[in-house]
Amino acid sequence: MNAKKLLTMGMLVMAMALSACGSKEESKKEDVSEGMTTVAPTEDTTPVETEAPTQEPEVTEAPVIEATATVAPKQNEAEPKEEGITIYYGDENAEHIISTQIPKQKVTPELLVAELAKKDILTSDVKVNSLKETKKDGAKTLAVDFGEKFREILFSQGSAGEYIMMGSVVDTFLKAYGAESMTITVEGDILESGHCIYDSEMKFYEPSSKDSAEKVSEGIANALGVE
Repeated sequence: MNAKKLLTMGMLVMAMALSACGSKEESKKEDVSEGMTTVAPTEDTTPVETEAPTQEPEVTEAPVIEATATVAPKQNEAEPKEEGITIYYGDENAEHIISTQIPKQKVTPELLVAELAKKDILTSDVKVNSLKETKKDGAKTLAVDFGEKFREILFSQGSAGEYIMMGSVVDTFLKAYGAESMTITVEGDILESGHCIYDSEMKFYEPSSKDSAEKVSEGIANALGVE
């Protein structure tokens, strides 16, 4: 009997101890829960947008751009243009000697004859047998010997046509070679026509816009002593 009572009393003591511990834990939880403050959420949960403070744009001075004008280099107006080769020939009415220029190139007797043929002063089959340059009293003079065809063309001309032909040939050769006078022969012989005997040096035929070719040719004939 005593043993059973002791066992029963021990169990009661343990149950009471456990119960006390449980009440202490609950009281602690209640104390903690009482210390915590529950914040209820507000009904309007929309976040309030706050405007960022506006910053005034930084004022910077625009760079100063100096206007500059591009000036093209001036061309030297006084610079002489390159001259070509001057070819002399008769106008449409065969009354006056006029001229034109071809591009500058090597001057040869054949070139001059070819250009004179284009202007109907000579024909392309006219031959130049020789051309000699000499100096006389410091001035250049030419001695040109043509083939027989040159005389045939000359004989077919009237006095005005002869003036145009001879003046065009003499002026073209003198100008191209920078000479002051020249003589013309045909196959080594003195050239003569029914109007003139060309046995002396001939100078530049001045192109005239006033006098007709016939008058000028008469003047040349008189100067050469031809009636």
